[in-house]
Amino acid sequence: MLYQLPNGKVVNISVEDYLSLTDEDIQTLIALNYGEYVTSYWHNSCIDVTERPDKTIHDTSLLSLEQQEEYLDDISKIDINSIPDEEIDFTDF
Repeated sequence: MLYQLPNGKVVNISVEDYLSLTDEDIQTLIALNYGEYVTSYWHNSCIDVTERPDKTIHDTSLLSLEQQEEYLDDISKIDINSIPDEEIDFTDF
């Protein structure tokens, strides 16, 4: 997540860090001259990224036929009888 400091510089921090950010932390970032000035609307967007995301094993179209058959065999071995038949009461949620 991009967060703009009061001095105009932008830092990239996680949501967890943003939620735990205090005024002292912000003052420290400003004092350390941390961050950079962003001049492009497309800074850090998916348009600038030239790399493709990693392919996951769950996308079976990327697997060979043999690998797809092995994947389906593994899934078919799941014992559905081991799943409890209890009804869940959602009225408390």
